[in-house]
Amino acid sequence: MRKVLFLITAIISIAMFIGCSDSDKEEQETKIEVAQNEIQGTWHTSSYGSYKHITFNGDNYSYGIMDVNNEEITHTEHGSYTINGINVLFASDGGETKLGSCEMYWEDESKNYLHIYPVGSFTKAD
Repeated sequence: MRKVLFLITAIISIAMFIGCSDSDKEEQETKIEVAQNEIQGTWHTSSYGSYKHITFNGDNYSYGIMDVNNEEITHTEHGSYTINGINVLFASDGGETKLGSCEMYWEDESKNYLHIYPVGSFTKAD
């Protein structure tokens, strides 16, 4: 009888632990949709020796990448974009785009970090 009680207690404890882990994971994966009027202006980020900036003006965008070690602009593009939920499609006027189809979302309700996955996490520049 003691063994059965021990097994039941162990199973309940494991189930509770797994349940807590799932809810933590769900909180970390929250992606808050972006509205077009919330992102207007210039956003920037830097990592791994590159500086990236993106400017939204209505349904148009411009995007640039600079190598901070050489202070050389390595890429620029501009065009239009459309948002559908957390999905965004960038269409460059020059045809070639480094952005293409991405996810764009806020990390949390503060809306301080604009995530454009897989490009990076941007903060407001102006």
